[in-house]
Amino acid sequence: MKARLLLAASIVLSLGMMGIGCAGTPAPGADLSPTRDQAVISVKRDNVAGSLGAWDIYIDKKQVGSVQNGQETRFLLKNGKYFMYLTAGFGQKSEVLTIAAESNVVAFTAYLSGGLHVVQSGTSTPPRTAATSLDEAIRRAGDKFIGELPGQAVIAVLNVSARNRNYSAIVVDDLEIQLVDSHQFKIVDRKQLDIIMAEQNFQMSGVVDDDSAVSIGKLLGAGVVITGSITGSGETQRLILKALDVQTAQLVSMANERF
Repeated sequence: MKARLLLAASIVLSLGMMGIGCAGTPAPGADLSPTRDQAVISVKRDNVAGSLGAWDIYIDKKQVGSVQNGQETRFLLKNGKYFMYLTAGFGQKSEVLTIAAESNVVAFTAYLSGGLHVVQSGTSTPPRTAATSLDEAIRRAGDKFIGELPGQAVIAVLNVSARNRNYSAIVVDDLEIQLVDSHQFKIVDRKQLDIIMAEQNFQMSGVVDDDSAVSIGKLLGAGVVITGSITGSGETQRLILKALDVQTAQLVSMANERF
C-alpha cells in the first residue's frame, strides 16, 4: 500500500507597513509591528511524525522564508496582489495562487497528499486600535495618503485647525516630512504658500472650507490639497485629514485617527 504523507500549513495575512515586497523573515514567533500598508504573513506547519525537512515559501518566485515541522514563521509583506507557492522535499511544488493582501487576514492550508497543494481556508479583518499618540495618528494618516494618492502629485498641506496651535504646526510639519520621505510626491514649499496667502488675504488660522482649499490649490499649482482638524480633548481626541483633487474638488482620500 502506498503510504500517504499529510502535512499542513496555515498562512495568515494581516494589514500593516511601508516596505515594498517582503521585509524579512524573523525567527518563529517574533513580535512584528506592521504599518498600515503591510501584511503579516504567518506560516504555521503542523507537527507530523516522520515529516522531515523544511517547506520553502515563495512570493513572486522569490523565497521569502521556510518553516520546519511543527513551527511557525512570520514576516512582513506590503499590501497588494502576489503569486504564492510552497515547495517541499523531492522537488514537490504546490499550485500557484494569487494572494490579495488588503488590510485583512487571509488563511490558507497547504498539504501533501499525492502532491503538494494549497487551498484558501478563510478570511477575516483584524480589529483596528486607536493610535497611542498624536505622532502615531499622524504616521497612520500619512501612510494612508501615501498608499492612496496618485504618484508624483503636487501636494499642498494647507492647514489643520486645532485648539492647540502647537498641534496644528506639528501635524502640518510632520505630515509634509512623511510625504517628502516617501519620494512619491512633490510638496509645495511653505514659503510659497505663505506668499499666496498674504497676496490673496486668505485666513488660515481656522477651518478652511473645501471651496477655499481648492482655490488656494489652483493658485499654488497643486494637484491635491490637504486640510483637516483636531477635535475633542483629553483622551478622546481625533485627527481628521482630507485630500481634495484641485481640478474636480472631489475627495480623493481621508484619514480619521483617534488618539
